[in-house]
Amino acid sequence: MAIRYYQPKALVGQNLHWTLTWQEEVFAERSVAIPDNTHGLQKLGAMKVTLPDRGKAYTCKLTLSVDGSTMKNTYELYVYPQDNVQNLSVPTIGEGEHLVCLTKDFYEAKELLAQGKHVLYLPEEVAESLEGFYCTDFWCYPMFRDICNWMKKPVAVGTMGLLIQKNHPALREFQSHKYATPQWYQLVSHSNCAILDDATEKSYRPIVQMVDNFERNHKLWLLFEGKVGTGTLMVCTMRLSEIQERSEVKQFTKSLISYMTSEEFSPEQVLDMEKLEKTFIKVRKKKIGRETGMARTAVCSLPILYEVFQKY
Repeated sequence: MAIRYYQPKALVGQNLHWTLTWQEEVFAERSVAIPDNTHGLQKLGAMKVTLPDRGKAYTCKLTLSVDGSTMKNTYELYVYPQDNVQNLSVPTIGEGEHLVCLTKDFYEAKELLAQGKHVLYLPEEVAESLEGFYCTDFWCYPMFRDICNWMKKPVAVGTMGLLIQKNHPALREFQSHKYATPQWYQLVSHSNCAILDDATEKSYRPIVQMVDNFERNHKLWLLFEGKVGTGTLMVCTMRLSEIQERSEVKQFTKSLISYMTSEEFSPEQVLDMEKLEKTFIKVRKKKIGRETGMARTAVCSLPILYEVFQKY
């Protein structure tokens, strides 16, 4: 813990008081002496406390205050059980009518859905996407993009943070706000925000989406679900396998799988796999020959084959 103090009135004989509460119940508190005449940044040491085991994930509140003053800060802490182990490298999870098939392959997902399966599609790459970035952009993306280009500096991703359906049952065990908070940092940083501008009806709302800036205004999705024929599909563009050892990622995965292996996983909104294919599958380029003064290139986008001729 630390305090940063610049007021003209000297701090003498003061304490930093901290409390930990859960649903208004105080379960730990203590006071730490602040050295007299503290000015600037003053470190006050670490706090150690054993958090209650409530058998499930929960949030608690840490409050820091200086006695007899208006100085006060509050932090939200997310507490996760230690036994959250979900193996996403297996082909299926669950059993019976709640069996969920896991795949990284779009066409395998398409086949499974045609068989009426529950499918969790976890693409490692998304052809039409933006890089997931936790921090929001500054106030005018076009202006700062042009400045970066002029200075030959990398251009920021330019997105504006998450919009989350916090009460969706897929997130029941991963408590969230409507907006991004720190437990989303790694999940967003290891994600591809799929560009799905024309993939669904305008009324469709994903579970988790990234808000784009006003210039591009793409529909950027990280977690969404839908009905495909007799099958049901959940798409997660967060690369969970890259960060699967982190506590918050384990909890997110547990919450997602718990929902998908329950009777609640029965989305009513319809998804079109042909439209989704344009977002998730790359156009593959293959050089097929050379001629004098010319290289011939074929651009393959199944089921149609285009040939493009380009000068050497």
